[in-house]
Amino acid sequence: MAEIEPYAEKIRKYQENGWIRNFLEEEPQKLEVIDLLIKLGMGPEAVTEYLAAFLEYSPAGRERQVRLLRKYRCRLLEQIHEKQQILDQLDYYISSLKKEETVDET
Repeated sequence: MAEIEPYAEKIRKYQENGWIRNFLEEEPQKLEVIDLLIKLGMGPEAVTEYLAAFLEYSPAGRERQVRLLRKYRCRLLEQIHEKQQILDQLDYYISSLKKEETVDET
């Protein structure tokens, strides 16, 4: 029971959203999957849609899962590219400041 206590708040929230019924009866990986979906930026409706497709246990359900995951993967990749552009700009700015510093010293 000690292993479950740190997750009590998550479990309560997930139960309220209807994503899990009874944590002790659910597959242990389901909590990890829900956490991943939330980290990807899925809102409650998208998580519910994904889990509904998961529970279908059919090729069509699996296809919907893959389509939804790819959609959020694409969004995540866009965010990474945006952050990389910001990082590149920051590096350029730092480099410019260092060049100005060496010019001022001479």
